[in-house]
Amino acid sequence: MAAPACPRPALLSGPLSEIRTTLASHWARLGSRSRRLRFLGTPDESFFPRFAARLNPLFVIGIRIDGKVRGVCEAHMLPSNHAEIAISIEDAWQGQGYGRQLFEAGLEKAAEAGVETVDLFFSEENRSIAHLARSLGAEMKTSYGECEAYIRLEGRRADRS
Repeated sequence: MAAPACPRPALLSGPLSEIRTTLASHWARLGSRSRRLRFLGTPDESFFPRFAARLNPLFVIGIRIDGKVRGVCEAHMLPSNHAEIAISIEDAWQGQGYGRQLFEAGLEKAAEAGVETVDLFFSEENRSIAHLARSLGAEMKTSYGECEAYIRLEGRRADRS
C-alpha cells in the first residue's frame, strides 16, 4: 500500500462566501497561542465569522489535511501594488513545514498577480515566522513587541514567455 500523498498548498476557489466560511472555521480551530500570534490578540469564537465577513482577499491558499483546511496563507491588497500576507497553521500541524510551503506559494501567487511588495505583521513572540521571513529575504522592523516584515517580489515572477 502506498503512503498517503503529502499535502500541498492549493488556491482556495469557489464563491467568496465559502472561502470566508472556510477561513472562519480554520481560525476557530486554532489554539489560544496560535490565535494570539495570528490576530495579535485572543479573539473568541464569535469574532471569526464577523471578521471573515469583512474580508475580500486577493487570494487564499490552503493546505487540506483529513478533508479540512489546516493552514492558510491569505493575501489582502493594499494601495500601490502592495499586499499584506497572513499565515496560520492549526496547532497539531505546526512544525511540519506547512508554513514555509504556504509562505512560498503565497509569495509566488502575489508576484503573479503583479504585487511588488508584501508585508507581514506579527508578534515578536512568533519566532517561527520571523525566521521564515528572514530566510525569504524580508527586511524586518521591531517596535514595542510587534514586528513588520517587508519582502520585495521583484525577480520572483515565473517566466511566462
